[in-house]
Amino acid sequence: MTEVIYRYDLISAVQIQNPTYFKGRSKVHIIRDILQHIDYEQEQKATEWGKNL
Repeated sequence: MTEVIYRYDLISAVQIQNPTYFKGRSKVHIIRDILQHIDYEQEQKATEWGKNL
C-alpha cells in the first residue's frame, strides 16, 4: 500500500514541475514512465557501484 501512495506522490511532484506532461496520458502510462525512470536510476547507481569494486 505504501508503494501506491509513494507513486502517487511522485506523480504529484512531476505534475507540479511539468503540468503539460499529463495532458492526454493515463495514470497507468504515467506510473510506468516514473517506474522506468526509477529503475534506470537504480541501474545507473548499481553500475557505478560495480565499477568502484
